[in-house]
Amino acid sequence: MSEEITVHEVEAQTIAAVRARMRIAEVPQRFGPLLDKVWSVIRAGDAQKHRHNVFVYRVRDDSDEADVEIGVQVAPCFSGAHEVIGTNTPAGRVAHAVHYGEYHELPGVHQAIIGWCSEQGLERAGVNWEVYDDWEEDAAKRRTDVFHLLTPESTRRADQTSSWSCRLSSDHEVERPFVAKEDPRRVPGETFFE
Repeated sequence: MSEEITVHEVEAQTIAAVRARMRIAEVPQRFGPLLDKVWSVIRAGDAQKHRHNVFVYRVRDDSDEADVEIGVQVAPCFSGAHEVIGTNTPAGRVAHAVHYGEYHELPGVHQAIIGWCSEQGLERAGVNWEVYDDWEEDAAKRRTDVFHLLTPESTRRADQTSSWSCRLSSDHEVERPFVAKEDPRRVPGETFFE
């Protein structure tokens, strides 16, 4: 693995999404039709300023099931259309890794973050998400940002003793995650993504 795990604050990002409950192992087989519904709304012009695909997982206690939101980053003014809802990724302190490679390798990235959080004494809040960068034919250039929301209490305790960074190995340069920020040309209340 070539991921560096870091801890930092992220802002909420608006996504147009379809919600479903499923086993996490089923996501690779079931996401396509759900994502097609979101892109249909975007292509119809009901959501503005689309960016990257985002999968949010709200893990159910002691289960392999999750409430999943399959969606696309959009402008904050999107409130929903048809089966597609306007929702947000969580805001707060996260454990984050950038993965370059095949999508079937993502469970290993999640496991690395889970293990690292455990070693650092950080408690995960039960919500994680993936932000998929633009498609690349070359899998080595295929970027996915993986986030695990942390509980505020565990990060306060650990702030006193941790450096918040761990490189598992170094194959790729790590960039900052996509963070909503002010655009000087913006309409009030609108954000854009780095």
